[in-house]
Amino acid sequence: MKKLIILTGIILSCTLAHSQLAYEMHGGAILANLSEHYDNQEGFNGKFRFSERIGVGAQLPVAAGVSFRPELNFVSKGVRIDESYSLSMGGSNYSFTAKGLMKLSYLELPLNLVYMQPSQKGAAFFIGAGPSVSIGLGGKATAHVIEIADGDRQEINQTANVKFDEKENPNDDDQHYKAVEFGINFLTGFQLHNKVFIAANFNQGLTNINVDKADNGKTHTMYIGLSLGYFFK
Repeated sequence: MKKLIILTGIILSCTLAHSQLAYEMHGGAILANLSEHYDNQEGFNGKFRFSERIGVGAQLPVAAGVSFRPELNFVSKGVRIDESYSLSMGGSNYSFTAKGLMKLSYLELPLNLVYMQPSQKGAAFFIGAGPSVSIGLGGKATAHVIEIADGDRQEINQTANVKFDEKENPNDDDQHYKAVEFGINFLTGFQLHNKVFIAANFNQGLTNINVDKADNGKTHTMYIGLSLGYFFK
């Protein structure tokens, strides 16, 4: 992780030193989700969670109409949980309902290559893509669980911390994940002549952050974002 932070600093320092550099700040809303699956188990595909993303970035021209556009963002990823099922077996009835949220705080570094097509109507269309690196900072999971077995109802409120410490068999009730996730980022939008821009992006985690090797667990994050930003130069 130290090497990654050093590399990030070198990239941003080199970018800031360039005379054609434009820098910006942005913020907006995202719809975040998470998929988690295990061998011989159903796992789950969660519901989209409404959250936020804020950050800063830079734009460095590398060719006609093409620029390198790195960003450094704080992103609140995660998932909304809304699951229920019922079973009837041997004259017994059982139902299970769980509703909750998992909030995952990340520091994210997308490294986008962007093509911009100027327009005579006051806005320039841009589209781009690039790799991204996300570093998990922490998080929390909460759930309200209702179990009904043959009319006997039990309600439980569950809370767990999310730790990005890569512990595979911890002796606690927390949720543990790998700290670093590599992914890919796509973006598109319009940049106005007053330096304001509107952008939409899609970010998909590609590397597995699950630490459960025994059951071959697989966990990936993703989100769709819409942001408003402003270039200072």
